[in-house]
Amino acid sequence: MHYQENNNFDDYGLMYNINGEFYEGYYLSNVRHGYGILNSQAEYKVKTGLFYKGELKLGSLRHKDWISEGEFNIGLKDGYIIEYDRLRRKQFEGIYKDGKRDGFGINYYDNGNISYKGYFTNNLEDKFGFMYNSSGKVFYAGGIDKGQKRGFGIYYAYDQKGDKLYQYSGNWFDDDKCDGYLLKKYPDGDYFFGKTKMFVYQDFMNYKLGNKTYIGETKISSTKREGYGETNYSDGIEEKGIYINDHLVLNTTHNI
Repeated sequence: MHYQENNNFDDYGLMYNINGEFYEGYYLSNVRHGYGILNSQAEYKVKTGLFYKGELKLGSLRHKDWISEGEFNIGLKDGYIIEYDRLRRKQFEGIYKDGKRDGFGINYYDNGNISYKGYFTNNLEDKFGFMYNSSGKVFYAGGIDKGQKRGFGIYYAYDQKGDKLYQYSGNWFDDDKCDGYLLKKYPDGDYFFGKTKMFVYQDFMNYKLGNKTYIGETKISSTKREGYGETNYSDGIEEKGIYINDHLVLNTTHNI
């Protein structure tokens, strides 16, 4: 059952039906086609924009809790889309395919800062991207798999003032575990580089700590020199040999 104010279905008209739908706009061959507004009370949705063969093609889809603006196909988001919450705060902008985020996109915090910038697959962060904290600083850049950090990536840690404390560079899996060769670098120039397992450095490292730079064997999860290694001090002194509990016990340095 419907009501039509204009009996010409190839022109502008008004229509409502028993399902609670109200449409005002243009028709072509008895089908919504051209600019129009479709209000569906049952679904709490309002579609505004250009209709093609009865479906919204370009415009906005409004729900009582959210708004989506952009491109649509057969009733689904398909193409470039911008999403807002009910307070008109931007939540997402990027590419949709068949109703799901698929391609490059950006997520936003409620304060307007970016929370994620990168690629999506099947609505999840995927492949590669940048993750941001609510203050707008990048805390991760690298590989991502189904919303989790995976593959090579760099993690940045900040203090309460927002100053960078250090960064991890390494191979990630299961979102919060990092194995392989890991670089931990501080703003003052100190760094630690070596093979790790679950963030724990193993028995060989290259690091700069204060006035010394060292490459060689170490105790597990420690900067204490243990085994063969070479140390260079900021005053120009160099030494190499066997260390036990961070002390040089056999000096093999050959001074000329």
